[in-house]
Amino acid sequence: MSLPVVILMAESAIIRKGLMQILNEFREFEYKEADHPLRINQLENAVNASLIVVSENLFHPELPLNQFLSDHHDLFPKLLILRFPGSTEALNFPVTTIYLGDSEQEVLSVCRKIVRKNFHDATPGENAEVSKREREIIRAVALGMTSKEISDMLFISPHTVITHRKNINRKLGIKTVSGLTVYAILNNIITTDELE
Repeated sequence: MSLPVVILMAESAIIRKGLMQILNEFREFEYKEADHPLRINQLENAVNASLIVVSENLFHPELPLNQFLSDHHDLFPKLLILRFPGSTEALNFPVTTIYLGDSEQEVLSVCRKIVRKNFHDATPGENAEVSKREREIIRAVALGMTSKEISDMLFISPHTVITHRKNINRKLGIKTVSGLTVYAILNNIITTDELE
């Protein structure tokens, strides 16, 4: 399973790097950057991205924001428009927006919702519901524990741990430790502080 992709599009390197810093909780993600909206077509994995953040400062009369939105309806579920205080141009399309003055927590909350939906919808499992025991296993795997360590911690056999891991892989469609780590972060099974 490939890593989820986050694309940051802003003319200003400071804005791109600042967004990347705020989104550093998604450390298992692959980041792509662009300084012009037309480059979205040239960015590898744009179609498979989990989140695309586009700053309204990229747009001008020759390339209006509403025209860009009109041409990219397919991206709406993963698109997040960064607006600036005092923005007066009305958006003619139902897209998610954040403002430059929003708090880090507000930005993260919006981004989490978009990423959770697009990353997990792109890799659906048979049944995305996991049991309490499976959540314990996911947590332990995300924290770097081996099957033997998990079996000792939970007082179950290593064979049972392996069976749980197979069931988790089948349910979630996630076969890598990094993928399970992303899942654990997005579903509040672990925090990023626990990974340090």
